[in-house]
Amino acid sequence: MKEKKFDIVICDPPAFAPSKQALGSGLRAYEKLAKMSVELVEEGGVLVLCSCSHAASLSKFREACIKGVSHGGRRSSIIFTGFAGPDHPVHPMLSENGYLKSLFFSL
Repeated sequence: MKEKKFDIVICDPPAFAPSKQALGSGLRAYEKLAKMSVELVEEGGVLVLCSCSHAASLSKFREACIKGVSHGGRRSSIIFTGFAGPDHPVHPMLSENGYLKSLFFSL
């Protein structure tokens, strides 16, 4: 049976790294999710990976996702990095409330 593939796959899990203590396991979970998800995306499709983890910075989240996509055997480019919309503003003195982030990969 041929596995079904999609033009776009969006993964928006609950916070895998809700605290600094959970950061290591959370980043491994994002990596695993990315690796598993690439199998569902058609060649030329888009994979969207989202995070609402306070403890995972954008750079750490990006690194984990890139590793996962690569370990999934796919070449990719990040075509967009997203953040919360204007209805969820980030206070300039509280950078930790800028926890919503997403990466769009072209595969």
